Amino acid sequence: MSEQKKEAAAQEQEAVTPQEQEAAVPSAKPRRHYGYRVVAGIFVLALVLGVFLFRNMKRSIRTIEQTQKDMAIAGKTLTWSGCMDRVMKWNKMCGAMQVLCRASISRITASCLEARSRTKACKAMDLGKSRAHFTFKHCKARGEHRRRHWKRECGTAFGTLHKYCQFWKNKKKRGAVANRVVSVRKPSSPAVSAKVPTSPRPAPARR
Repeated sequence: MSEQKKEAAAQEQEAVTPQEQEAAVPSAKPRRHYGYRVVAGIFVLALVLGVFLFRNMKRSIRTIEQTQKDMAIAGKTLTWSGCMDRVMKWNKMCGAMQVLCRASISRITASCLEARSRTKACKAMDLGKSRAHFTFKHCKARGEHRRRHWKRECGTAFGTLHKYCQFWKNKKKRGAVANRVVSVRKPSSPAVSAKVPTSPRPAPARR
């Protein structure tokens, strides 16, 4: 039986043609068309992603610009505390890209504060030893100092307020010092020299 099996296997091998044997052996040549397809797919995906990001950024910029205009209008009737409330509320509900929202906090805060005069409010405000102490104090009062995500945004908003009031306080001090210097250095009125009339000399006598 074993000899019959060997003979049958030999007959089957002889029955296979050389062309069939070559077709059964896998080709060693790489299939280059697969590489082209992968590169083309990556290029198309990058193009679609770039268009999506560009449209999203453009929409976000328009949203932030409109928010800045609205904040300038609202700031005419809001106090500095109201401006801070409005800015923090906007930041938590910002519909633009998160990166652009964080980068625009300072501008939007300044738009609200600059909408009206804050001289009296800044004069009565305790700015503390430094900007860091000022921001930590107010963010702690709002409960934002423990939240890592909102701590940075709160610090940026109140840092803008500190910078704004510090500018006006320094400007007022500079104006007061300048007025004091001017009053000290006022030129005295020039002395009027009085002319004393002299008597005419007598004419010499003729001999």
